[in-house]
Formats: sequence, C-alpha cells, structure tokens
Amino acid sequence: MSPAVRPIRRLRAFTLIELLVVIAIIAVLIALLVPAVQKVRESSNRATCQNNLKQIGIACLNFEGVYRRYPPAATRVEIDTYMHGPTWWVYILPYLDQSAIYSQIVFPRQTFWFGGSGGSSNSLLWKNAEFAVMQCPSSDMDKMSTGAGGDDGYHRPFYTCILGGSDHPSTLLANSQFRGPISDGGVITLARGQGAKSITDGTSNTVMVGEQSGTMYSSGGVRLPDPTDPNSDGRVDNNRGFHMGTSHVGYPSGNNSMTSPEPPGHCPGDNCARAYNSTTINTLRINAGMTPKAGLTFNDYGELRCNKPLTSAHPGGINALFADGHVQFLEESLPLQTLKDLVNRDDGRQTIVQ
Repeated sequence: MSPAVRPIRRLRAFTLIELLVVIAIIAVLIALLVPAVQKVRESSNRATCQNNLKQIGIACLNFEGVYRRYPPAATRVEIDTYMHGPTWWVYILPYLDQSAIYSQIVFPRQTFWFGGSGGSSNSLLWKNAEFAVMQCPSSDMDKMSTGAGGDDGYHRPFYTCILGGSDHPSTLLANSQFRGPISDGGVITLARGQGAKSITDGTSNTVMVGEQSGTMYSSGGVRLPDPTDPNSDGRVDNNRGFHMGTSHVGYPSGNNSMTSPEPPGHCPGDNCARAYNSTTINTLRINAGMTPKAGLTFNDYGELRCNKPLTSAHPGGINALFADGHVQFLEESLPLQTLKDLVNRDDGRQTIVQ
C-alpha cells in the first residue's frame, strides 16, 4: 500500500488590483488623520500661547500691585538721554521667575541697544537665552535676533504691548521725524505705564498686549524681511531683541508734542518718535499683510515704524491680553474701529467682544 500523498498547498498572493486597493485605503486614512492630528497640535499650541499671555498678564498685574502703575512700554536712561532704555519686558522679568537675572541688570547710564559701539554691561545677561513665555509655538519665525554689530543672539518676542489707537486725543500725528502715529491712549505706555484708575473703560474691556507671531509679506509679495531692510520682518523688536526700547523716550500729548524744546516728561529731540517693542493701532486690521497679494508697505513694516500690525500664526485671529489679566481670541474680521476702541483705555466706548 503506497503512502498517502499530501497535496501541495499553494499560498495565494495579492493581486496587483488588491494591492492598489489597500494602498488607496491607507492613503485615504492618512488624508483623514493628518488634518485631525494638525488640528490637535494647533489646539495645543493655541492653549500654550494663551497660557503664555496669562503669565504675562499676571506679571503685569503684580507689577501694578507693587508700583500702582502698569509697566512702562519703554523708559529713558536719565542723564544720557540718547541711550536706548529698557522695555516693559525688562521690568516684568522678576514676575516671570527671572529675579536672578533682573538683579544683575545695571540701569544707570547703560544703553539697552547692545549693538552700539559703546556696548553695555548688560549685553551678556540674555545672550543666547530663550524665554518660552515670549514665544508662540505655532510660529515659524526666528526666535533669536541676527542683527549685525552685536545685536545677534537675543530672544525676539512674539507679543507686543499696544500704546493705544491712533484716534486717541493724545496721539502724535506729525512731527519732523514722523514714522507713523504714536498713541498714549493704552495701558502699557511710553515713559510710564498707566494707573488702574485711568482705565475708565474698565480693565476687562481694554487690551494691553497682542500677538505678533504671523508671517508677513511686503507689498511686492516678498516674505519679510525684505532684502532691502533685513532687520524688519514686521515684528516690533526690529531684530534687536525684547529688551531694547526707544531713545529719548517721552510720551505724546497731541500733534508735534515730541519735539524740542523739551516739555516736562517729553523728549529733547525727535528720536523718541519711533517705535521699538511697541505699536499703535492705525490703519491695519488684525492679520494685515499675511498674504503675498495684500502685503505691507515700507511705512507699515520698516524699521522704526510705529504701526506694525497684530498678527498670529493661529488661523482666524490673534490671542489678546486684557488689562484685568484675562486672555481672549480676537477674530481677524474684527472691524478696525472696534480694535481701536478695545486698545484705548478711556474713550468711553466699552466694547465687549463675544
């Protein structure tokens, strides 16, 4: 009796059509999953950004609790008034868990322009130091300054204080060094911050800090910085870092108010009629200049210009910090006049944004 012969079992392979179907199904699943993952990531980034602003708000409120005023946008260096003074960022460092660095700062007769030939004893304090609270994680813009002559290696902020709106009665609308309107209608203002009692519109109705984290373009459709002005990508620090304010720092009180001769509290020349690490809301709505077809003119984005827009890497609008410390998302469809009403502290127009 011959042994039983087992039949050979052949393994069935995928046909080409079946393989293509599987690949197509995988591609569809990926196409469905990627936007969901991106949405979750953006939601996390937006929450981080909002938390940053909340920390900044707590720091500003703690400063106000000690000094009875909100921090100044920038102050002058007494005696040597031509020097660039420190910004509001510098003044709130102790309330952002940076007391150790703050205690090392030398204020008298020290410029906060670290690219100057004279240098500063403070120039090494923040060299190559990153501050997560100043950065929006959704943005792909440079975190550190790359300016020549010593201005490289300093953290660039993704948020700015807002001096007010150009329709406020205090606004400088013209002088011999005019680089755009400068307001004194906000909360964090030049030379001295405002006291809470001066915010008659209410601290919960007044915006004092907004985002500047969105990519901007010139009117020629070139992503900023334009090669003709490498220091200006549309952000208020002008590639210098968070610490540098204006020189001859004063504050406006109407047309031609920031000129010689020097009235009390104002500046001895026109150099304060420029902006570093601050902005005034003028003609640009939220997220202006963020598309190549609707880019910014040089008078909007150029170095020293005073009316750079609030922008965001988050779709649809920006995160904004109010004077009472709460954070709210402002949609880019917000009318320009409404935005001005929100940043002016005492115009009587108490705008409530849902």
